[in-house]
Formats: sequence, C-alpha cells, structure tokens
Amino acid sequence: MKKLLILFLCVILSLSSILMLSACKDKKDDNEKDSIANNENESDNNNDDHSSDDSTNNNTSDDNQKDEVNNNNEQIGSEGLEYTLSSDGTYYILSGIGACSDEHIVIPSTYQKLPVKIIDEDAFYESHIKSVVIPESIVVIKKYAFYNCAMLEKIYFNATCMNDLSENTYIFLSDAPIEVIIGKNVTKIPSYLFNFKPYSITGELKIKSIEFEDQGSCQIIGNYAFANARISKITLPDSVTRIGCGAFRSCSLLEEIKMPENLQTIDNEAFYECRRLKEVIFPDTLSSIGKNAFYHCRSFTTITIPKSVTDIGINAFENCSKLVEIENLSELPISLGDTNNGKITSNALNVYTDKDGSKKTFETSDGFIFYEDGDICYLLGYKGDNKFVKLPENCHGKNYEIYIEAFVNSDMHTIFIPSSVTAIKARAFILCIHFVNIVIEDCTINVDGLSELPSGSNVNVYFLGTESEWSNNSFLKNKFNYSIKYYYSESEPTTDGNFWHYDENGEIAVW
Repeated sequence: MKKLLILFLCVILSLSSILMLSACKDKKDDNEKDSIANNENESDNNNDDHSSDDSTNNNTSDDNQKDEVNNNNEQIGSEGLEYTLSSDGTYYILSGIGACSDEHIVIPSTYQKLPVKIIDEDAFYESHIKSVVIPESIVVIKKYAFYNCAMLEKIYFNATCMNDLSENTYIFLSDAPIEVIIGKNVTKIPSYLFNFKPYSITGELKIKSIEFEDQGSCQIIGNYAFANARISKITLPDSVTRIGCGAFRSCSLLEEIKMPENLQTIDNEAFYECRRLKEVIFPDTLSSIGKNAFYHCRSFTTITIPKSVTDIGINAFENCSKLVEIENLSELPISLGDTNNGKITSNALNVYTDKDGSKKTFETSDGFIFYEDGDICYLLGYKGDNKFVKLPENCHGKNYEIYIEAFVNSDMHTIFIPSSVTAIKARAFILCIHFVNIVIEDCTINVDGLSELPSGSNVNVYFLGTESEWSNNSFLKNKFNYSIKYYYSESEPTTDGNFWHYDENGEIAVW
C-alpha cells in the first residue's frame, strides 16, 4: 500500500512538472508572439511614420506641383471670382470679378469640378487688374471682357481650343503697355484676339511685347489677330506656318519682325500699311504671298524672293515707295516695269538673280542705306536711332540725292544736310513730326516741289549762308515761311537779326 502511494505521488509530481514546463513554454511562446507583434507594430508604426513622411513629401511635392501648375497658370484660380453655371449644367461661365481683390488674376481651368469655358461680356470691365492668366479650358471670350482695364500690363494666353473672335469685339484695352505671353501649347492665335481699331473708339491697345514660350507649338497667327496693335518688334516661333489675313495690318510702329523658318503662307493684307517695317527676310519654305500683303510698307528698300515662292498676290507690294532692289530666286518672271507679281517692281531700280546681276544697295556702319549704280547715288534711308542725324558727307566720294520717302516716319529732331546733297525727292521727310532743328549747308539743293521738308512754327532752320543767299532760292524762301530762320556768322554779329554758329563742343548755338 505504501509503495502504491509513493508511486502515485511520483506520477502526480511528473504531471505537475510537465504542466509547468508546458506553461513556461506557452508563456515563452506568448512572449515571443508579443515580441513579434510589438516588432510588427513598431515596424508598422515605422512604416506609418515613413508613410507619413512620404505623404508629407508627396504633399509637398503636390504643393510644388500645384505651385508649378499655378505658375503655368492652368489650375489654381484667384478666389472670389464670379461664375455662372451654363444652361445645360456642363460648364461654368466666368461672369465677373465678383469679390476678388487680386491685381494678378488667375482664371482656373475648372470650378467645382466643371470646366470654365467662357469669359463673359464686360467680365472685367474697368477693373483694377494688372495681369491675367487665360487657361487652356477657355473656348470663348465675349465682347469688352477686359475693356478699359487701365492698369492691365500682362496677359498670359494659354487657351488651346479657343474659337476665333468676330470683328469689333475689342477684348482688351489698356492705357499701359501690355506684355503678351503665348503659352507653349497654343497652336493658333485666334482671329481678332488683340485687334484694335484706334479711330473707331476712344483709347488704344499698346502692346509692349509679344513673346512665345520656348518649345511652343503655335502654327497659325489668326486673321487680324494683332491688327492695329502698337508693337515695335516681334519674333515669331519657327513652328508658325501661316500668317493670317490682316494679322499685323496697320501696326504703324512695327519696325522689326523675324519670320519663322517653316513659314509657308502670308495671307492677304498680313502686313498692310506697316509703314515702319524696315526689313523682311523670307524663309526658303515660303510658297505664297497674298494680295496687298505688304501694301504701303514704305520703309524697306530691298527684298529677296526665295526659290520656293510660286505666287505673289495682286498689289502685294504696291506703294512700297523705297523698294528699289529685288533679288529674285524664284521661277516667277519678275522684271523692271512689270505690273504683275504684286507690283513688286513699281519703284524698283534693280532686279537681279544669283546668276545675273548684283546687289547695288549697301548700308554704312552708322546705319545709312544707299543705292549706288555708277554715278547715280541715292540715300534711301536711315536705320539708326539717333535723334541728331548728320547726313554723310558723300557716297564713296560722290554727291547724292535723298530718295523718295527716305526718312518717312522718322523720330529724329535735328538733321544736318550737307552740300553734297544735290536733290531731295518727293515726300522725303513725310510724317516727320518730331523735327525741331534743320541745318542746311547749301542753298543750291534741287528740291522736288512735292518734298515734305520739315517746316512750320516749331522748326528752327539754321542756314550755312547769308540772308540774301537764302532769299535768292525761291523754294527755301517759300517753304519755311513760318519757321524761325538763323543765318551763319563765325563771329558775333554787330547788327540785329537771327544768327548762329558752332560752339566749342560743335553744337548749334545762337548768337
């Protein structure tokens, strides 16, 4: 019996040990599980932290992207603008400036998850804005949308699918010179977008500059897109293949334009009456020049017609009074006295090809353009920007004549005409409204009766001769009836009268 009891106790102890070992193992396993769980939680937390960092970074990146988008003027809009839902509920119309107090307006592409497609009539009429961003989504801009925005200085245009406008819409009007930037995704400048007719309504559109973003894709300058704009120069991107009808018509201040390398078509009246345009270089891709394309462009003197040109429209170069020389590389039969091919030779003195003849015009280092053919020398114009202009003493040692409209629209205020000038052709100084002083060295100049020598009560005439010599020249005597005339005297006169001399600095001085 006693042995059985001892055996029973041993069994109980064995079982207890086993149970204790099992419990310990379970506890160890649980601890290991807890440790793994904790590690996983820490890992998750770390991942969450990283995720949070990534999220923060992503948010920062998104903010940067948003800022970038904002800089690209596509998404983030100015707050407080007024919108109207379209009748079919599919898009919004920007109807007014509303409560927005921004001077620099960014029109968003979307509003409440719908596209903004229209800028309404008078939307920003007489507002205080200084700049505006027009996004890709805009399809229509209505009449007078930015009319009388007297402080408007900058327009970023990025509407890629905008419809052409109609005449007399007058979208923009500003007293300040406007900088226009064309977005790189714009393929066409809509017709009449920046058009303005200065005589039809009060005010004017002064465009300081037109710039196309790098790597732009603009292919077409729409009809009358920049007509009447007061811009002095422009560089068109090489992507442009067509300059539309009247695109730069009557841009009276336009002096310089760089034609695109891929240009194919210049439409009718594209540069009609761009009177200050001094030089045009056509690319080898050009095929046609439209009717009246360069009508009355009376400042450029030479033109090269590329081999690629197959058609020149009626009167394309009519009244280009200073166009004296044409280099014809095309197959068109252009010759002196020819009234076809846009009347390009109406005023020409020389037509030549790369195989026949040679160039007879040249430009001096100080900006004077001459035509020289044997003993014939004409001063055709001046490309410099000096306000005090002293004409050359001679042309390669020869006397010369001042040609037709040589100084048309010049901004100079003083001109010195030396004795080497033998004649002044018709309208040589037409529209020279800034003249104050004219120095005439010799009274034997043969002046065409139609010549527009600067004269009037606001013009001072300094004559390098005596009053009696002046009186013996009927033209000079009659032409300057209302001008103040001064006669040259090396020493201070002892008699009454108007006299002048050169001071120690070579400047005009009145005794």
